[in-house]
Amino acid sequence: MATVAYWRDLTSLKRVRVGDLVPDIAFGCDLRDGEPWENRRTVVVSLRGDRALPDEGWFDSVQRWAKSNAFDIVTVAQVEEDEDRASWIAERLDARHFAWESSPAVHEERVRELYGSARLAVSDRLHVLILAALGGAIPAELVPRPNGKVATHFSVIGFPNVSQDSEGLSSEQVDRFLSGQLMRREEVAARIRAANQQVAEALTFVHAKVEAAVSSRSSRPIGSTGSCDT
Repeated sequence: MATVAYWRDLTSLKRVRVGDLVPDIAFGCDLRDGEPWENRRTVVVSLRGDRALPDEGWFDSVQRWAKSNAFDIVTVAQVEEDEDRASWIAERLDARHFAWESSPAVHEERVRELYGSARLAVSDRLHVLILAALGGAIPAELVPRPNGKVATHFSVIGFPNVSQDSEGLSSEQVDRFLSGQLMRREEVAARIRAANQQVAEALTFVHAKVEAAVSSRSSRPIGSTGSCDT
């Protein structure tokens, strides 16, 4: 029934068997340079408020890793429902909390500026990691029993191993994962640019289809009928 069908994950495409695979539309938001890499000393932590907290070992390991690398941890909620969780995590990590102080639109802009100052973003919320990556930060999902959503959608853009199950990990294993992510700066930048372009091309194609359909319909005599083009 549709002229165009896009799916943001391979499982959906295989299930429906019609359409094309395209990165999540959030990858099409504007790319931002942010601060120079050498000036970035921030690690952003943003965890969903509707999932179980990591264990004490997670907090101790993340805090120790950040301190050993002279990074400042900043917690933030990209969506308001995560605000209480972000505030609590800041207290537990003895970190700064980037509080929700304005409308969603204004807050999003402030959050994107924060991402532009970060080297690493640790989150289990897909769009936190996407927008952080668009701002030059490296995405990392480090949580107990990740549900696969983040890994699935980053695999579409060719960026695997973004997710790590933290359950049962030693401090050394946490260090290895987070430090390893920092080594992927050029890789993630290239994948993000390619995904951004792919989404832009898909949107351009859709807009052209819509404009053609509208133009065709407006040129028909009043009372004419025909099949829907979109």
